Amino acid sequence: MNRLNNEKGYALVTVLLIIVVFLIVFLSFMGQAFSSVKQNSIVESSSQSTAVAEAGIAYYKVAIQQIFESSGAEVNQKVNDNLNPLPGEDIDEAAAREEAILATAEIIKRELQKEGPVTIEANNDAIFEINNISTAVDTDTNEVKVHFSVNGSEGDSHPTALEADVLLNLESIIVNQDSINFVLPTFNEVPLPETGCTSFTSGCDAILVDGSNPLPGKNNNNNGNNNGLSDKIAYSTNPNNVFTIDGNANNSVNLKIHSEGGIKIGSNMNGASKLTIETKKNATFEGNLKVDVGSRILVGGNIINGKHLELDNGSFVYVGGNAVIDKLDISGNSTMCVQGNLTVNNSQPNKINGNLFVKSEVGDEIFEQQCGSPASINLTIKWGQNIEALVDRVEYN
Repeated sequence: MNRLNNEKGYALVTVLLIIVVFLIVFLSFMGQAFSSVKQNSIVESSSQSTAVAEAGIAYYKVAIQQIFESSGAEVNQKVNDNLNPLPGEDIDEAAAREEAILATAEIIKRELQKEGPVTIEANNDAIFEINNISTAVDTDTNEVKVHFSVNGSEGDSHPTALEADVLLNLESIIVNQDSINFVLPTFNEVPLPETGCTSFTSGCDAILVDGSNPLPGKNNNNNGNNNGLSDKIAYSTNPNNVFTIDGNANNSVNLKIHSEGGIKIGSNMNGASKLTIETKKNATFEGNLKVDVGSRILVGGNIINGKHLELDNGSFVYVGGNAVIDKLDISGNSTMCVQGNLTVNNSQPNKINGNLFVKSEVGDEIFEQQCGSPASINLTIKWGQNIEALVDRVEYN
C-alpha cells in the first residue's frame, strides 16, 4: 500500500515538472513573439521615416538646382559690385569666376534657409524638413558643396535624420564683357575748399566766394588781371551769381575754377595748362581761350566764345547746351562735345583736326561713349552646359 502511494507521489511530481517545463517554454516563445512584433513595428516605423527623409533629400536636390538656375542675375550683380572692373583694365576671368562661385554658394544657403517643413501630398502624415545647412567652395575644382540634414517622420513614427552632400561643378562658367557704362560730366571735379579767403591777393591757394563781385586783380591792380595763377582753386557757391574775372587770366598752370552759377571771363585766357573750369550753368569767354595739356572746360548750359577757342594737347570741352564760337581750333588729340547746337563763324579759318561730337549729328550712344567717362564694365556670367546638382553622399545615422 505504501509502495503504491509512493508511486502516485512520484507521478504527480513528474506531471508538475512537465507542466512547469511546458509553461516555461510557452512563455519563452510568447516573449519572443511579442518582442518580434515590437521589433517589426519599430523597424517598420523607422523604415517609413527613412523613406520620408530620403524623399526630402531628392526634394532639396531639385530645390538646389532651381535656386542655382534662377540666380544668374543676382550673381552677375554681385560679381560686378565686388570687382567693379574699369575699361582699360585686364579682366581677371579667374577672379570673376571665383566671385561667381562664392556668390552662388551664398545664394543657395540663403534660399535653403528659407525652407520650412514640407508635407508629402500623397500622405499628409509624412513630413520632412531641412536643417544644418552649410556650403563649402573649392576654387581649385570650381565646385560648390552643399551639406545639410533632413529629418523625416510619418505620423507617430520615430523620426529619422539623414545627412547629405550635394555637389555643383561650375567649371564651365563663362565670363563675358557685356558692355561699358559711361557717365557724362557732373561738374563736380573741383573740390570745395575750406579756406575763408576771398581773393588771391593775400597769398591764399584757394578762395571761397559767392560770385557777387568780380575777382580782384592778383596784384591789387584795378584792371582785374589774374595772370600766372598756378595751383589755385576758385570756388563760387551762389547759383544765382556769375563768377567773373574782368581782366586777363593768361599763363595759368593747374588752375581750377568752379561756379554753381555762371562764369564770365572778360578778357583773354591764353596759355592755360591743366586748366579746369566747370559750371552747371552758362559760360561766356569774351576774349581768346587757348588751353592745352589736358585742360577740361565743363559747361552745363550754353557757352559763348567771342574770339578764338583753341584746344590742344589732350584738352576736352563739354557743353550741355548750345555753343556759339567765333573761331574754333581743335588739335588731333583734343575733343569737344556739344549736346545742343553748335554755331561756328565759317568765315574764320577753323581747324578741326581733333574730335568734334555734336549729339544731334552722332546720336545718343556715340555721344555718351565719346564724351562720357567710362564708369564700369558690366561682366556677364553665363552658366555652361549640363551643370546639374548631384547627390554626392547620404549618411544614415
